Amino acid sequence: MSQAIVNGILTGGLYAAFGIGLSLIYGVTRVISAVHGAFIVIGAYLAQSAWMAFGLDPFLMVPVLLVIGFGLGYGVQRLFIDKVMRRRVVMTITLTFGLDLIAVTGILLVFGADLRTISVPYASVGFDVLGARIPLVRLGIFAVAVILALGLELILRRTQIGTTIRAVSQNRTAAELLGIDTGHAFGMAHGLAAAVACGAGALLALIQPLQPFMGLSVLLIAFAVVVLAGFGSIAPVLISGMILGLTENLAGLYIGTEYQRLAIFVAYLAVASILPAGLFGRRFYAH
Repeated sequence: MSQAIVNGILTGGLYAAFGIGLSLIYGVTRVISAVHGAFIVIGAYLAQSAWMAFGLDPFLMVPVLLVIGFGLGYGVQRLFIDKVMRRRVVMTITLTFGLDLIAVTGILLVFGADLRTISVPYASVGFDVLGARIPLVRLGIFAVAVILALGLELILRRTQIGTTIRAVSQNRTAAELLGIDTGHAFGMAHGLAAAVACGAGALLALIQPLQPFMGLSVLLIAFAVVVLAGFGSIAPVLISGMILGLTENLAGLYIGTEYQRLAIFVAYLAVASILPAGLFGRRFYAH
């Protein structure tokens, strides 16, 4: 059981990294972005390609992917999502699903449909604590995921652009009257979210084979994390990711590995049905 708990906590850090960007996008723009999963997959494929071509460790690719992801997210927001934000929610969902399909098609054309993997030389390195094995790769993934989360929190709370993003989130009309460029603020929010997503993709590539259509399953996990957290600040998302990671691994231990993902979505549906505001309440970044 101790091994399942350790695996659950370490996996939960990665799940939180999946969900943090999605929580930010909705908390600021009120847009449900279906293209978020594609950003994670793009980051994973770029990390795998850098590993194959140059032998560059995926952990070292994370800063590069943060820059690439930011550019992608900012561009998608300004070029496409801005045009439909004031329309019905179905328009934004349809648009972002369409962008996701375009991204998947691009991945297929560039990288092909074959499974791709990364096998770093320290993949089998680890240490034992209280009868549980802690792989160095998993621990590194957890640490980077937490750093990404805390870094995003720091930007939102301690920088001028973070103050602007939170102001626009709280009252777009008032922000526009004050002369704030709301389109730029939304673009920055989506850029930061996509940056974290691409960085998380490099972490995902270390532990899972890659295929172009994996974005949907990753997106569903991200949705489960933010629904559990209640679309709130960073700490609830981190905790929710760990809760889902523990749920998945304990279900695998006591019920069967084939029911691991099912357990995640049972927890997701239970919280959505009983506590629509999530376990931690509806607390947006603007508050």
